[in-house]
Amino acid sequence: MCAIFGSPEKSMLEVLYAANQSRGTFASSFIQLTYDDQFIFKKEGEIDFDDTKGSKQAVYNCGHVKLQLQQCVAGRMKHHIHSIHYHGWSFITV
Repeated sequence: MCAIFGSPEKSMLEVLYAANQSRGTFASSFIQLTYDDQFIFKKEGEIDFDDTKGSKQAVYNCGHVKLQLQQCVAGRMKHHIHSIHYHGWSFITV
């Protein structure tokens, strides 16, 4: 199971990342989009946003966390649906 989320502000992306860590941190990533470029950061495990260098001109930020497949198959992951609303944006995690 994984979660994919996004926000125009990087600070909100960090909040959404923390809120979705219960879905797993086997693999994590985030992408920052600017008008003419993109920054992609992927790693196994958790992301420390203080150590990552992204774009200060990002127009939109997307994040992803993933649970290790064996944990999903073993049935240790509870299935919940969450809805987050922020400044006119809606995010749903399953």
